[in-house]
Amino acid sequence: MTRIEDREDDELLYDLGGREHPSVFFLDAEGSVIARHDAEDPSVKALEETGGKVARSLELRKKAAAGDEAAQLDLLIAQCDLGVIEFSDLEGEVEGKTLAPEQERAIGTLRADATVSDMQAVLRKNRDQAAKDLVAEEFVALYRKGTHPGRASSRRFYWIVIAGQAVAKKDAAMLKDAIAGLRAAHGAEPPPHVAKQLEELDGKLKELEAAK
Repeated sequence: MTRIEDREDDELLYDLGGREHPSVFFLDAEGSVIARHDAEDPSVKALEETGGKVARSLELRKKAAAGDEAAQLDLLIAQCDLGVIEFSDLEGEVEGKTLAPEQERAIGTLRADATVSDMQAVLRKNRDQAAKDLVAEEFVALYRKGTHPGRASSRRFYWIVIAGQAVAKKDAAMLKDAIAGLRAAHGAEPPPHVAKQLEELDGKLKELEAAK
C-alpha cells in the first residue's frame, strides 16, 4: 500500500486481509484467496510447505466437487488450516458428521490454534494478572489433553507459556516438552534472545531433574 493518490489497486493487499509484514497470499486463477501464509515464518521452507498444502487443497477441491464426502470434509479442514475460513465456520460445517481419526486430530490442532489466537486477543486488550492466569489455564488444559497448536506463531507463544507454567509447578516432564516444542517451533537457528531463553530453560530442567 502507498499514499499515492488514485493509484490503481492500492488497497488490494488490505482488502485481501493483509495486516502484517510480510503478508503472503496464494490466489487462484480468479484472484480468490486460497491460502494465507503464517507471517511469523517467512522462510523458504515454510513457504514451500504452505505451497504443498495449497496443491493438496486444489486436489481436494476437485474431489469434493465430484461428490466425495470425505474429500469435502478434508477440504474444509485444509481451508481452515490455510486461513481461508474461520475455525468457528469449520466447527459448524462438521457438526454432527462422522469424522475419521486423522480428521479429528487435525481439527484438534486447529482448535488449539484458535484458542491461542483468542488468548493473544485477550492479552492485547488486558495484560493484568487475571488475563495472564486465564491464558495459562487455557494452555495447560490443552497441554493436558495432548492437543497442541500447529502454526508457527501459535506454537512459539503456547510453548513459552507452558514453559513458564512448568517452572512454576516444578514439573520436569512438562518443561522438557516445552523446550522440545520451542526448539521445533524456532528451528535449528533460533534468534539470539530465544537461544538464551532455551539455555536458561535447559538449566532449570537440570535443576528439576536433579531434585527428584
